[in-house]
Amino acid sequence: MESKMKVVTAKEMKELDKLASEEYGVAGLLLMDQASKIVAEAVLEILPEDNQKAVVFCGKGNNGGDGFGAARWLETFGVKTKVYLLGAAKDELVGDAAAELQMLQKAGVKVETWQMMTIFF
Repeated sequence: MESKMKVVTAKEMKELDKLASEEYGVAGLLLMDQASKIVAEAVLEILPEDNQKAVVFCGKGNNGGDGFGAARWLETFGVKTKVYLLGAAKDELVGDAAAELQMLQKAGVKVETWQMMTIFF
């Protein structure tokens, strides 16, 4: 039986996240964690069994928070993971992204900061 998945725009997803949080009391961090786990599981499916390594590039917003969470889940699944924060200092992160970064670091994963000058010069 084929399942039908509705594809939503970024704006619609933001509205759904808000609805889940405000109407149903689902914490944003829980939503981020679940999305991160699903991403990590998808990555795990395509990684070769003899080379369980991943590099994750994250920005400072909530998408970056998803990346930190995915990296944490990958490590939990036994994947050697390297994480880079691009264009921001760690102390610039706020909210759920900052919480995901903190959990990732507590899990023992080192996060390197790359500024644009580091990348191009």
